[in-house]
Amino acid sequence: MVDLKFEKLTPDKDVDISSYEEALNFSFSNEDVTNVALTGSYGVGKSSIIETYENKHPENNYLHILFHILLTSFFA
Repeated sequence: MVDLKFEKLTPDKDVDISSYEEALNFSFSNEDVTNVALTGSYGVGKSSIIETYENKHPENNYLHILFHILLTSFFA
């Protein structure tokens, strides 16, 4: 029998987002920034970055709704 190793592809809520956090903070603190794109292949961690950012920044409680509406709309 082959020893297969599987990994879940659901978002983690506590990943290292240090390279993204500064850019997201900048984006959300500047009114002239109206669009933010987080792109990448399937399974690279886009949703994990979003979920972790939401957990670390509960003061931006509107982000959860916005992110998930956009993701749902995009993949519908």
